[in-house]
Amino acid sequence: MAVEVYDSPGVEYLIEGCFPQWCCKVFNAAKELVAEIHRKVDPTTSVMLGKEVFWLCIKPAFDAASEKVCSTH
Repeated sequence: MAVEVYDSPGVEYLIEGCFPQWCCKVFNAAKELVAEIHRKVDPTTSVMLGKEVFWLCIKPAFDAASEKVCSTH
């Protein structure tokens, strides 16, 4: 899925993965990985936690607070 940033029509991100399984990667227009989402695993037991428990990693170069995603292609 490609998404366009509100008020910046030239800025796009590509989201790859499976939303129902909480396994996604977000790439910028230069195809650089800027964020990842995975289901969280308990490190002491290696058990995958509930469906609503996930791990989100945002790379330092990605300012998610200032990005407003509004439309999909």
